[in-house]
Amino acid sequence: MDEASVFSGSATEQTTGVDPLTATRPYLDQTSVNETTPLISDQVAGVFFLVICYTLVSTSSLGVIANIANVLVFWKMGFTVVCNISFFCLSLSDLFCSGFLILQGMSIQPNVARLDLKISVKDITTYMCPIFWCISAFGSWVTALISMERCCCIVLPLKVQRIFTHRTVKGLILGQVIYQVATGTPHYFAMKLEFTTLPTTNETKLILNGSAYNHDLGVLSQVLSYSIPTFLCFILVIIGTIFLVVSMKRSLKFRSSATSKDRTLNTDKELKIIKTIIFISIIYIVCLFPNVIVFFSSLIFPTFRVFNPYLSSLYGIVLGFTLIFQSISMAVNIFVYLKLSSAYRKTFYKLFQRG
Repeated sequence: MDEASVFSGSATEQTTGVDPLTATRPYLDQTSVNETTPLISDQVAGVFFLVICYTLVSTSSLGVIANIANVLVFWKMGFTVVCNISFFCLSLSDLFCSGFLILQGMSIQPNVARLDLKISVKDITTYMCPIFWCISAFGSWVTALISMERCCCIVLPLKVQRIFTHRTVKGLILGQVIYQVATGTPHYFAMKLEFTTLPTTNETKLILNGSAYNHDLGVLSQVLSYSIPTFLCFILVIIGTIFLVVSMKRSLKFRSSATSKDRTLNTDKELKIIKTIIFISIIYIVCLFPNVIVFFSSLIFPTFRVFNPYLSSLYGIVLGFTLIFQSISMAVNIFVYLKLSSAYRKTFYKLFQRG
């Protein structure tokens, strides 16, 4: 149904025998689906999924801890500096996504599957995936906003303070939130959670109704709320990063020829801000790149999809590793802030250093 849940399999399929991914695809021959031998066996895929599970939970746990610290620090620093608003929102986005990925990783652990619960943890995480897409895409919007704002500081240094005011930045962020809610909400009209009596155990459990899944509406919502904005922001961040790297090199040459002490101090401060944004952008680009590759691979090779019984396990494993890269991206930003931002570092130590 989506990249954040499909690698772990469907709990609905395991509990009712109905796969919500294929139940709404009439052109798939169910007999051939069951008889086709997958490229990667269930045993081998199971080993990969366990590795993905524990790695994802570990990196995402670090992400939760790091982004709780980021949220507290940026809140303490205040929003006098406009870019702090964007960094605060980015930290909130990463915090939620890291928390969701912990739940996603835990949902495929065998011990969790054996728990006698009245809900299907896997189906609940699948149901939450549209929220994950929207907030993840929102994080991409904010990253692009940070990059573009700094580019404008270089291109239009005298006008940037009038362009990127507190009101403008808050308006842009609110607009992003409204767009994500508007495009992500329709997905919840495409799927349905309901209490179902399982024929194998005769117990009632809250699961996804696979036969009620509206595939076309679900795909449209995913493309509008996640694929398009994420890819657009990915391109913008690449362009912005290249521009910032070139500008930083020019600033270094300028600093070497500067004679004024005040001018040198101002240049140093600007360079640190640029370096911070460059590193954040590079982390974003590197960790999202596998996701982009999978997306284009699916377009170039239409059979490389979860609906293909021969490649479904491979597709799920690849998507699992893309989620690990995303979780790493959300966990390591704190080290960039600590290394390059003296204001962040001072506030961080005041909040968390003992004595």
